[in-house]
Amino acid sequence: MITFAAVAKILEKDLSRNRYRHCLGVAKLAGELAKIHGWNIEDARMAGLVHDAVKEWKPRKLYNYVRRHRLPIPNLRLIYPRFPNLLHAYVGADVARRQGWIRTPAQIRAVSAHTLGRVPMGIPESILFVADLAAYGRPYPEARRIRKVARRDLRAALVASLIVKFQDQFDRQRPLHPMPVAVWNSLWK
Repeated sequence: MITFAAVAKILEKDLSRNRYRHCLGVAKLAGELAKIHGWNIEDARMAGLVHDAVKEWKPRKLYNYVRRHRLPIPNLRLIYPRFPNLLHAYVGADVARRQGWIRTPAQIRAVSAHTLGRVPMGIPESILFVADLAAYGRPYPEARRIRKVARRDLRAALVASLIVKFQDQFDRQRPLHPMPVAVWNSLWK
């Protein structure tokens, strides 16, 4: 079994300094939230560490990986032409699984859902989604507030995280991907 430290060394070489620091911050927060909300702490930490393992890949490389491995991507025709970087969550989950960095279905689902979400959002998916948005080192003011909320109420932190993501899309006058909208709607059922 590959250790957290071994994977961290690999990623430190492969990622930019800022992306690597972000991954460490997500891993730390994911581990803390896992302890509170009932997910295996080491699984959460590893998922947090590897969640952006391929984020710096070029869009064409991400797309070619998706095609070569026939990865199921929700609304690929919407993502690839406009926001190809969103593929990194799905590709990253598959790469991390193939490398043996993550093994459990919960880890794989959490990594693949950390950007757009999925329905349903279980505890692992919610933890990684929130940890990515509110990780230590995030420069925007909502991050600190969401971290605080997440310690008490993971669902409320997920709602707050979705609002931040939606507001960012509104501010940039960009379309909303249907998946986070579906996640939002599922939270009110």
